[in-house]
Amino acid sequence: MTTPHVKVQVTLDPGETRELKAELSAGDFRLRTLEIGGECNMIFATGAFPEVIAETGSMSAGPAVGEELIRFTNNEKLRRTLIIESRDWVCDALTAHQATTMQAFRNLFADTVLGPGDEVRI
Repeated sequence: MTTPHVKVQVTLDPGETRELKAELSAGDFRLRTLEIGGECNMIFATGAFPEVIAETGSMSAGPAVGEELIRFTNNEKLRRTLIIESRDWVCDALTAHQATTMQAFRNLFADTVLGPGDEVRI
């Protein structure tokens, strides 16, 4: 309840597959594990949601199972918590590239120049 961007979360033992009833609306999603590992971004339009697969430190989307059913598969050798989270926040995010092309940014930092090899961290 404190993380509304997490739409579905399930913990699976090694080699386990589980199907859950869930209906997700169209949108931008990230498939990931709670533990350290890979992630997979995807845009879901309509129909059946693709299978969520964890294997060898990566996440992937497989074939869809059916309407209102999502299949989760843990092909790892460790217990994993697989997560489907919404990336709706992406449309509100401001990238460094976008900020530096804004005239207001250029007015505020007109005298600041990065030289070759300089790094900027936020």
